[in-house]
Amino acid sequence: MIINNKGRVTFAPPTHANVPPRQRERERKINSGSLVAATAIYGALTESIDAVDSIYEAIPSSARRASGPIGKVEAIYANFDKIDWVEAIKNLLENQLEDRIVGRSIGATTKAYRRYNKSTGRNDPWTGSKVTGIIRAGGL
Repeated sequence: MIINNKGRVTFAPPTHANVPPRQRERERKINSGSLVAATAIYGALTESIDAVDSIYEAIPSSARRASGPIGKVEAIYANFDKIDWVEAIKNLLENQLEDRIVGRSIGATTKAYRRYNKSTGRNDPWTGSKVTGIIRAGGL
């Protein structure tokens, strides 16, 4: 996970190679409950940051001097009466549309990768992973 100076959170591709376990070697499984909770928290956090960014962009440019999510929230609070709410809603809708397009393209890439593996008869143990499938299919 990478957090840049503008407060945006991104994930870098893994630097290790995914290799299936050797014969007579057991894999350790991650606790799926923790993974689900972490994924939910990450999703809520990124959506909150996107909402803050959308509202912050609706403040007049003369009042936009903050950096980072906390600074932007403080700027929103200080300039609440100056927010152009129509512009804020447009920004929120634009962000939602962008998220939907990206999500569908990732899903389509993953499906295409799985179909390719099925049609070629490859027995790839990592086809269940969206990220690995996209990386191997050249999507990232």
